[in-house]
Amino acid sequence: MKKVSSVSSLPLPPGPLRLPVIGSLYKLSPVQPIHIAVSRLGAKFGDISFCYLGRIPTVTVTHPEIMRDLFTKPETADRYPYAVFSRLSKSEGLIYSGYNSNWQNLSKFAEHKLWSYEDVLSLAERHFTPEIDNAIEIISELVQSKKQFDVHDFLMDSVYRLTMRTLFGQPEQTPVHYHEMMKTLRGYVEWFNNAAFAKFSDFFPWARVLSTGTIRKIISQRNLRDEIIAKFVESVDDRRKSNLPGVPGLVDSMLDREEEGGIQRDTIHAVCMDLLGAVPSGVAATVSWLLLILANRPEIQGKVHKEIDQVMGQEGSAPIATDRDRLPYTFSCVAESARYRSVAPMAIPHRSLEETSVAGYRIPAMTQLICSIYAVHHDERFWSSPNEFVPERFMPQAIGTPSKALSSLAYMPYGIGVRKCTGENFAKIVSWLYVARFLQRLKFTTHGGLKLCEDEVFGLSVRPKPFMLNATIRST
Repeated sequence: MKKVSSVSSLPLPPGPLRLPVIGSLYKLSPVQPIHIAVSRLGAKFGDISFCYLGRIPTVTVTHPEIMRDLFTKPETADRYPYAVFSRLSKSEGLIYSGYNSNWQNLSKFAEHKLWSYEDVLSLAERHFTPEIDNAIEIISELVQSKKQFDVHDFLMDSVYRLTMRTLFGQPEQTPVHYHEMMKTLRGYVEWFNNAAFAKFSDFFPWARVLSTGTIRKIISQRNLRDEIIAKFVESVDDRRKSNLPGVPGLVDSMLDREEEGGIQRDTIHAVCMDLLGAVPSGVAATVSWLLLILANRPEIQGKVHKEIDQVMGQEGSAPIATDRDRLPYTFSCVAESARYRSVAPMAIPHRSLEETSVAGYRIPAMTQLICSIYAVHHDERFWSSPNEFVPERFMPQAIGTPSKALSSLAYMPYGIGVRKCTGENFAKIVSWLYVARFLQRLKFTTHGGLKLCEDEVFGLSVRPKPFMLNATIRST
């Protein structure tokens, strides 16, 4: 007689009735943002629930302690193999690849040798601040022309340029067709951001069948991307071998690692695409949200301006990465914005590689695992007035003592567990520098002082609906 394991004897988490073919899809409205629908599913069935999305067994977690216990397990650290991402990433890189020894080694290298806190401080000085200051100058020109501008589109362009510079460095002389290749690759990044999570059926690809034409489009875009990235990496390699002058970037560090035998060229290409796919959309959404929020709340924006002026001096030095502690209210606004409008409200779904358990429930092997960050960030058990923007909750308790909110398990803008974003330092510092340097120099207002809507567009990152702002150059 076969012995039943203690895990196999546990019950499944509670959940809705499963119907033929569609499973529990009837519980998730195709016109409602998926992260809100998932959050409501948790409110109905509890902090951990089980359902079938089509034929896919899915566990959704809406409590931070259960998330910690579930997503720190190696057996739950795999990625769910979505058709689109599998074809685009070829299961390489840091974001979409499965959980294996290659991923673990690459993750350690990236975390300690590419974007550790010290590494990112160096990148900020060499690459981040020059592009952010360039963006401020462009906005200043728009101000002189009395033009409004689409904030998210503007930031996508700026952060894309910043990411390209950070990856491939700043050569003293750009190679032939450099700017043309940049433009073509920018088109791919835009296509990827729009295609990846544009609709309910795109997020859950099992809800539709990928047509032959769609598959051809995906492969065509992937091949074009790979060709251009390979040329950029080769141009960096040529610069290094020829000892040509220039400001080095992350690819220089990866090529050093390649020479040591610790990384393959294909992996370098994959990491480049990870950054190009994630950084522009994530940072642009993060900064867009805060500028919109502050334009809608001029009294809070005024407090930010006052703090920056008092600490930095309006005509004095510009904020740098290490000034976050000196500008606690400004930083609190950034932190609260990441809670109030989470740009990655469900992170990227995991998959259980083997049967496991959490909170007294059985989690079957090959189950899709969803971490509902949005639900946690808007749960009254963890946050007072969760649907209001209250930066004071992130103010330090005393000098050198961070707020309880910042260290709370319920605050997880960059995810939780084994697959928590390894580029957290990178994203935090880039976003901080955009916000602090923009607000030192500029004031953002809505047309006629009317409050703009703060509705969400669900994509690769959750961003605001398109909006226009006025900017004015601040003067003493």
